[in-house]
Amino acid sequence: MRRVMVAALLSGSLWTTSESASAQEGASFFSGDSQHRRVLTQRMDETIRQQVAAEIIGSVDVAFGTVSLVVGATQWQKDRPLAMTFVVGFGAMDALVVSSLFMSRDARSSILEGVIHVAPALAAFGLAVADNPGPFPRLTTGSMAIGYGLASTVTIINRALTPTPYSVLRAHRARLDEPRDLTDQERRSMHLAMLGARGPLPRWLGGAPMVITGAVAMTPAFDDSYAKNSRYIAGLGGGLQLLTGLVNLSSGPVGRYENDVKTLGISIAAAPGGAIVHGFF
Repeated sequence: MRRVMVAALLSGSLWTTSESASAQEGASFFSGDSQHRRVLTQRMDETIRQQVAAEIIGSVDVAFGTVSLVVGATQWQKDRPLAMTFVVGFGAMDALVVSSLFMSRDARSSILEGVIHVAPALAAFGLAVADNPGPFPRLTTGSMAIGYGLASTVTIINRALTPTPYSVLRAHRARLDEPRDLTDQERRSMHLAMLGARGPLPRWLGGAPMVITGAVAMTPAFDDSYAKNSRYIAGLGGGLQLLTGLVNLSSGPVGRYENDVKTLGISIAAAPGGAIVHGFF
């Protein structure tokens, strides 16, 4: 049971891997008429890969949530607060994900992306209110529950308000693979779609709470009054949450696209019947 709890608590930090890998990709630009097209292709690829990563990690979290639901049911008589949190929370999460199978992929991706932080938030909250949390310090699990809970709320709201759905980006990306030159209107449409792939909420709004609560969650690791196992769990769980928050503060594919456009001196202005792209192509 405890191994399942650790896995559920830490599963949200897996998002760090995909984000970090994306951030480390170096921009390799070439001179020529297709410069802006290359920038769009690279950053759209990053955004789409990020979507796929979110779907995979969210699915893994759903699997952990299903196991946790079963574990919670077995603890119904032994630890009612823990059992209720797991059965009700993970049961609702599983029901939402199952219902998303009948929705569009855009909706399903948004739900799975939100689940990434919901699963560890539920696991941490269940351990925080449990009658017997075992080696898990309540300060650590309570802080993690708050941090992941706030992050999941921001993620869900931001994705719901994002102007550009993934399906639009995929359609634009398919057009970029075609040999035909882009029209001015297509360039502007793709430019606006790329900017619209980022939601209206600032990234720090989701990252800052994770950083703060992650730091608080780590404090038992430096307190000798806690057992060795508890200190290890606090250091690992809080550290991973803090790292996830720091990654969430970094610029995503849209931010890197904006930097590319600025660095290359590209500007796209509206014009009658289309757009004008300025810069060195």
